[in-house]
Amino acid sequence: MCFFSATDNLWGRDLWVSDGTPEGTHSLRKGKARDTILLGVSGGKLYFQADDPALGWEPWVSDGTTAGTHMVRDVCPGVCSSLPSPPCANGCPFEPAPSVGYRGKFFFVADDDEHGRELWISDGTETGTLLMADLCEGSCSSAPNSLAVFRDALYFLADDGVHGEEVWRSDGTTGGTMLFAELRPGPLDDSPGWIVPVADRFFYVLGSGCGQPLCAWRSDGTATGTRLTHELFPDGFHHFLTDLVVAGTNVFWLESFEESLDAALWGSASSAVGFQRLLLARATSLLAALPDGRVFLRIEEDDGSPAELWVSDGTAAGTQRIAAANPAFSHDATRASAAVLGDQIVFVTGAHQEPRSLWVSDGSAAGTRKIADVSATGTSSSPQRLASRGEQLFFNASTANSFPLWASDGSAAGTTILSEPLRPQHWIALGDRLVFNTGTRQGGVLGVTDGTAAGTSRFDADFNVRGAMAVLGEQVFSAAGATGQQLWASDGTEAGTRLIRTVSGASGPFPELPGSLTPLGSNLLFIAFDGPETPRLWRSDGTPSGTIPIKTFSPCQGCLEPTAAPPRSHRAG
Repeated sequence: MCFFSATDNLWGRDLWVSDGTPEGTHSLRKGKARDTILLGVSGGKLYFQADDPALGWEPWVSDGTTAGTHMVRDVCPGVCSSLPSPPCANGCPFEPAPSVGYRGKFFFVADDDEHGRELWISDGTETGTLLMADLCEGSCSSAPNSLAVFRDALYFLADDGVHGEEVWRSDGTTGGTMLFAELRPGPLDDSPGWIVPVADRFFYVLGSGCGQPLCAWRSDGTATGTRLTHELFPDGFHHFLTDLVVAGTNVFWLESFEESLDAALWGSASSAVGFQRLLLARATSLLAALPDGRVFLRIEEDDGSPAELWVSDGTAAGTQRIAAANPAFSHDATRASAAVLGDQIVFVTGAHQEPRSLWVSDGSAAGTRKIADVSATGTSSSPQRLASRGEQLFFNASTANSFPLWASDGSAAGTTILSEPLRPQHWIALGDRLVFNTGTRQGGVLGVTDGTAAGTSRFDADFNVRGAMAVLGEQVFSAAGATGQQLWASDGTEAGTRLIRTVSGASGPFPELPGSLTPLGSNLLFIAFDGPETPRLWRSDGTPSGTIPIKTFSPCQGCLEPTAAPPRSHRAG
């Protein structure tokens, strides 16, 4: 099924579903409520927040049928709104906030106008939608947040009005919901926190209560295995936790200071030490997190001295300078200009006021070097759009007269031009190859590479490919529009690259093209516009006869965004 929001003349803005057929594409609520906000997926059902003029914003559920789409419960009776939300409002370290399903049920935070904002549980029925626990008794709110599943139990932060914000544990029942441990004696609740499960333990950071502004704890899920690992900020200054990443079984974050430009790297190795401040320096930025538990970072002092490259495995001994200060590292390299290549990182950097170059590091001084100068003139290489696949890196870099596509295995000998002049904008994997397009608003071409010059080619079909792509089966689908709105498909060969169908004859300097390419079973759903503001939902099985319009909606701008269900959230790091 594919859920989406759309506007039509009969129902207005509503939640719709499609199975890829005209008869299977319909409004689910049929005007019962206005507007929707996704909450998450659990037990094969979609949970969302919807606004009913008579009942306010309340939790709804859908199994993809009209009969199975309904308000699960009027949590705040009458016209008031319970404003259901994911239990992540006070400090989830990852975006987007994860959906929390546990034992086939969905958890959310809501206010019933009697108990404040508390944790609720739902199986999708009215009788099965219940207040799990009134932790802050009465009208006060415990504000549950940072919910996480660890060893078949729920852990979350909440303030019961007596103990302050502490860690709670639940088996999904009222009787099985209890304070896990009182880590900060007294009703302190002045700082948000988060819970991060990693392998056989979880970490959590809480505000005041251990005598310092913030404290880090680790736990194996037992009282005896729960302990304070470190008092994070003992100096009393204002600190901020930023850029949290998970690398293998380690957790890292950067700490910044309101009173200075200093930044510190904190990490938790898999040993019993827990969180440690590993490094304090100026202008620190994380470059990459590797599955083996390491992070790479760039450090630059504010006195104008060259930057340094560092690596950390989450321990103090394993946090080391890889390469001494080097003007080549002084360009503001970030994670956006770095890629993981096996057990190495490749990153773009360069001296201030100088062209940028491509560097590689395996975490050792000997293994940190500039990859072969990819500029034929030596004056500029400007590597861009790094994409790794297996043991190969793909990127663009300029030569004397062009901007070709390159591949590299991290060595000088293994860094070669694949084809020129190509400047990929989007990549997508098709088997053991990468299909790319050079599509911009002005159009472009489609190409494919297997990582060799002989296996890299562009397809000179008469079309202007634009935007993102989608894989369905053994084909890549893309929008194009040399003479209108077109859907094209390719099996990765020029002979197998073909026009599927022109879905509209609309033309102009920037005609609207098929968008939101969404695989659904053996079909592809996409949007095309009959006019500048009139969207139409289409289905394609990859054949001209199997590419048909399903539904035309009322004029609107960007109001159709299909998403195959169930959607998934991705953890950072």
